[in-house]
Amino acid sequence: MSFSKASLSKVLVSKTIGVLGGTFDPVHNGHIQIALDALEALGLDEVRLMPCHRPPHRDCPALASEQRVELLRLAVKDHPQLSVDTRELLREQASYTVTTLESLRKELGANVSIVFIMGADAFAQLTTWYQWERLRDLAHIIVMARPNSSSPSHPVLQQWVEQAKLSASESEQYGEDLSANIYAQFHQQPAGGFALLERHLMDVSATAIRTELEGVNDSKAAAHLPRAVATYIQENGLYRSGR
Repeated sequence: MSFSKASLSKVLVSKTIGVLGGTFDPVHNGHIQIALDALEALGLDEVRLMPCHRPPHRDCPALASEQRVELLRLAVKDHPQLSVDTRELLREQASYTVTTLESLRKELGANVSIVFIMGADAFAQLTTWYQWERLRDLAHIIVMARPNSSSPSHPVLQQWVEQAKLSASESEQYGEDLSANIYAQFHQQPAGGFALLERHLMDVSATAIRTELEGVNDSKAAAHLPRAVATYIQENGLYRSGR
């Protein structure tokens, strides 16, 4: 079954599911914070953390797919509304978001609202993604950004941001920082919306954590990891030089 923009415009939404992709190499507290913030701010029913197999825009992960999945499962085990979706790991080819969203839409049908969650850095590069113009035909997009983050340079993305800000200014607030217009759109339509949500995000990166874990003293890295994840990494000697 194929889904067009028109076929998704007039349906009764039964569920709202968030999708947070990444290499998760390793998953850290910043990832979990983003998932939980989106879950709460948008009133999502669930957020799926989706590890990619072969990211098109970055180097291949240091850990094998199976190890990254195990770390993700440990990270979400105490959060019943977070889950791990491994569909991208089943593909040998590069992990394209549009292909993933097509697969997810085919599985969930037209009555589920899909919200693709991304950070400001990834959003700034969105126009370099494969068939990026189709993403909003398949899902809503929400960008989690720090306050006063720089605007994207591409005119289409700038227009998305300005329209979202205009919608927010013309609407009552839902919660602390989300407009009622945007909240309603994400819950009444299965795809097509865009929102920018400013949050005080953790200043942590997987690259820095991997560097710290390569050393003898990995206590600094452990402070940025879910406890079960830090324990598993330590017990199995992951990321250690010469492991």
